[in-house]
Amino acid sequence: MFKFECGDSIKFGEEYCKEFEREDLISKTIMMTPQYFEEDNGIYVYTSTYAGIYDKENKEAHSIYHLFGNDFEYFMDCELVKGSNEDKKKYEEIINLHNKVLEDEAARWIEFTSEKGF
Repeated sequence: MFKFECGDSIKFGEEYCKEFEREDLISKTIMMTPQYFEEDNGIYVYTSTYAGIYDKENKEAHSIYHLFGNDFEYFMDCELVKGSNEDKKKYEEIINLHNKVLEDEAARWIEFTSEKGF
């Protein structure tokens, strides 16, 4: 088993792409970026962040675990390409931007509810 870190990329293998009908990814190297998923524990809903890719065609995010299984049992002939420090910095910038947007939304919601007397 390998250690996947933020900013790492995956080079998709032909065997994997044919097995999972993703021929569009054959031999492509793609950096996994933060993808956001709603989860429900039965009491409340929350958002989790996992490395993954966004499928523009189907308008759906896929985490690295959706793509390759929880134990990477479907990794097949794909290759892990370790990210450089620059790649990891780009990844962190994406997460920081997302967090800033969430903070701004929360601030606007607090302001709105305060003005309405909630």
